[in-house]
Amino acid sequence: MINTYNSELTRLLDIHAPVKSKTMVERENSKWFNDNLSKLKREARALDRKQKRTGLKIDCEIYLNKCHEYAKLRQITKKNYYTDAVLECDGNHGHCLSL
Repeated sequence: MINTYNSELTRLLDIHAPVKSKTMVERENSKWFNDNLSKLKREARALDRKQKRTGLKIDCEIYLNKCHEYAKLRQITKKNYYTDAVLECDGNHGHCLSL
């Protein structure tokens, strides 16, 4: 009786909710990504959820301003990181190529 129940339940689960496999790609964290960027990104995501929930034009504008602020800071942070890294190479071309 229990075996019949288990096999029927398994069959129904296979029909209505089949097992799916997903491939996950692990990526190394960017060396230039810092806490300030993380905070701004988190704030932008929260504002995105808020503007989707409320549908107000002002919330959309606030969200877009935060996105622009994040993009600007990301660009500056990335540029500064790589500029400093290249200056630290000091003629070691192999090290510069590994950036």
